Amino acid sequence: MTADIFTEREAVIDNLNIQTNQELLLLLESQIWTCHRKYIKTVRLKEMKMEKEMQYVVVIEKTEKNYGAYVPDLPGCVAVAETKSEVRKLISEAIQFHLEGLREEGSPIPQPTSTSEIVEV
Repeated sequence: MTADIFTEREAVIDNLNIQTNQELLLLLESQIWTCHRKYIKTVRLKEMKMEKEMQYVVVIEKTEKNYGAYVPDLPGCVAVAETKSEVRKLISEAIQFHLEGLREEGSPIPQPTSTSEIVEV
C-alpha cells in the first residue's frame, strides 16, 4: 500500500512539472493559503449575515445642547451629535466600528439581549 502512495505521489509531481522539493513545498503552501483564505472568507460572510440579522437597542438621550446615544449590549459604544438624526447616523457607524474591532481582536460578537418598552404613566 505504501508503494502505491509513493507511485501516485510521483505521478502527481510529474504531471505538475515539479523539479525540486522546494517547488513542491511552495505549491503546497500556496494551496494551503488558498484554502485558508476561502475558509476565512466563508466565516466572515456567515458573521456578516448574522450581524445583518442583529438589531441592537440604542438609547438616545437629549441634553441641553446635544444628543447622546449608547448601546447597552455593546459597552463603550457611544455617539454624540447636535441633532437626533445625526446621532442616529453616528451610532450606526459606531456599532459597525465596534463590531469590526471585536472581530479583529478575535473576541465574540455580543448577541443583542436588551429590549425597550415605552411605559405610560
